[in-house]
Amino acid sequence: MKIFCTPSSVAPRMALVALVAAIACGCSQSTAEGAAIGGAVGAGTGALVGSASGHAGEGAALGATTGALGGAVIGASSDKNDAKKATEKEQKQFMELQAEKMRKQQDELDDLRRQRYHDAYFSDRYGSGSSD
Repeated sequence: MKIFCTPSSVAPRMALVALVAAIACGCSQSTAEGAAIGGAVGAGTGALVGSASGHAGEGAALGATTGALGGAVIGASSDKNDAKKATEKEQKQFMELQAEKMRKQQDELDDLRRQRYHDAYFSDRYGSGSSD
């Protein structure tokens, strides 16, 4: 019986599949960047550690997979924080706009009250202005 896939040939393929899946999953930019950077750093670190025991390929594959997943998780968290900050900024701008509208309305009401007081004062003092 012939074995087509040895552990050393499967490991790099697993790492490549994990990295491609993490990047191509339709994730946002930070998630994909995190997966790519984590995969690259993990592969290098895994290869160094694995070479000490004579299994550089498996170490690289395991490191790439773990690094890509960890990087994707960190990137997704960063994306979530960015989205939250954007939402908070939009809400703050909306509230500032509403406050400005309310100030303008209050100024208009104050102007109307002054005009009404002014009209009432002159009407009482000088009459309504109509001659009977």
